[in-house]
Amino acid sequence: QTDRCADRQAGIDDLVDDLAPDVVVVAHSPGYRSGLVPADDGATGDDLWRAGLAGLASDLEERAIGLLVVLATPRFDDDPLDCAVAAGATEPCDLDADRVRAALEPWHEVERRALAEVGHGVTYDPTGRLCEAGRCPLAVDGLVRYSDLHHLTTAASETFGPDLARALERAAFRPGGRGP
Repeated sequence: QTDRCADRQAGIDDLVDDLAPDVVVVAHSPGYRSGLVPADDGATGDDLWRAGLAGLASDLEERAIGLLVVLATPRFDDDPLDCAVAAGATEPCDLDADRVRAALEPWHEVERRALAEVGHGVTYDPTGRLCEAGRCPLAVDGLVRYSDLHHLTTAASETFGPDLARALERAAFRPGGRGP
């Protein structure tokens, strides 16, 4: 862990203390994992990520704060908007849902395991809302969902409101228990 990383974590801890939220929401990208190098003890990037998320979950549980982890969204290999412009349509740019799930599931499992180890926090997986009938479309009913390789447009994000409200309710800390 670098000094910069430690300073950032301390700053986040201070921010959580100042805000005193009922729930902390985090969202990560598998792209961050590539920045993790194996530890001296041979731990992999997945091991380090799982340990870090488990540490966050444990810390929040001790502070009686809920945790919601929004799992990673499908990721395009190339800019989907460039693809749509070149193709003159969005459909040729859609992702294959089976490939997306195969790519995301190992990463999602690392985060689920971290929460299970501590027994605190819940996950929300947006993949089911973004992938249907064997594909993950760039656009649905004229609504473009992605602004780049993996970030959702504001309009697409707003469609998750009801699902996220339910996930936040599940994530709320329950006094007297081990969390949600």
